[in-house]
Amino acid sequence: MNSQSFAQRACNTFIDCAPYYQSVFLDYEYLIFGDSFTILPYYTISAKAGNYLHLTGVNSNVPPFEFYKKCLNKTLTAADFSFSDKGIIRSKIIALPLMPRIFGEKLTAEENFTHGRVNCSIATADNQITVGFADRINARPKTLLPR
Repeated sequence: MNSQSFAQRACNTFIDCAPYYQSVFLDYEYLIFGDSFTILPYYTISAKAGNYLHLTGVNSNVPPFEFYKKCLNKTLTAADFSFSDKGIIRSKIIALPLMPRIFGEKLTAEENFTHGRVNCSIATADNQITVGFADRINARPKTLLPR
């Protein structure tokens, strides 16, 4: 039986996956284009350290940049964040470890992506996860969903 609380499990996942965010999003910029795009001919995707907090789905009492640094430094604690819906966080825990493969697989992309209350300029998906991006120019990671 796992004696780890759900919040601690989430915390450990955020810490474990922070380097993936670095290697996938902070170290690269991407150009996404497609014949079916009607709003813009292409999108440039880049990220900032503070965008990581959006992908976790939690609310934090520390600024987004600090949240990410705490994850990288392995000093994040369950007291640094809160959540209102375990189901949402559970989906993030599933999706975050799959992040390193998102741009290594065949992708689909959708402009004006909407999922529930989340609206994104563009979203990309492989057969495992969907990443939604905010802003049309220099799109930034906004949401992460399992497929």
